[in-house]
Amino acid sequence: MIKKGALTGLLLFGIFFGAGNLIFPPSLGVQSGPNFWPAIGGFVLSGVGIAVLTLVIGTLNPKGYIHEISQKIAPWFAIVYLVALYLSIGPFFAIPRTATVAYEVGISPLLPKYTTGLGLIVFTTIYFVAAYLISLNPSKLLDRIGRILTPVFAILIIILIILGAFKYGSEATQQASAAYSISAFGQGFLEGYNTLDALAAVAFSVIAVTTLNQLGFKNKKNISQRFGLLV
Repeated sequence: MIKKGALTGLLLFGIFFGAGNLIFPPSLGVQSGPNFWPAIGGFVLSGVGIAVLTLVIGTLNPKGYIHEISQKIAPWFAIVYLVALYLSIGPFFAIPRTATVAYEVGISPLLPKYTTGLGLIVFTTIYFVAAYLISLNPSKLLDRIGRILTPVFAILIIILIILGAFKYGSEATQQASAAYSISAFGQGFLEGYNTLDALAAVAFSVIAVTTLNQLGFKNKKNISQRFGLLV
């Protein structure tokens, strides 16, 4: 049970750590300069804190946020809100960003400039076909993401951090940009929100509850307690 709980935690990490988490923190570090700590504090508050709080609250009702919003506000508002939310974290913003960032960071520098357009088309086709095949069986997500993809991804991130520290650790700190000079915390908060994790947590809470149910946790109190430990 402990092993499966750890895999659930890895699953959540894997589905949360997207393109925004990869590109916004380095950009924040460069632009904030000496104001890094208040900037990263704002980033963590909106990109991590609000997302975790949303997840934990979502586990309190196994029927999900749509049931709560329908009861507390109105059914029409729940539908409009959740449709707008899923479009934002889906085809409008987050999903295309995952493919383009992966291509620009990992593939584009290796290709001639004149092949950029064709390369992006080929890469995104392969990328989304692979994502589709992985998600065909939701019951296998725990093993495929939690057991395989997330550990590999975490190791690669650690290697990237170590290499970056050795290569750029002695570089002089740049001056903060205008936005971070005026309000480093506020700008960091906005960058954390731009990861869309706070919004995605509404949808991901359903995945968390479903996974914990599969592990044998049926009681709402047990689900919330277990999920609190995971996050």
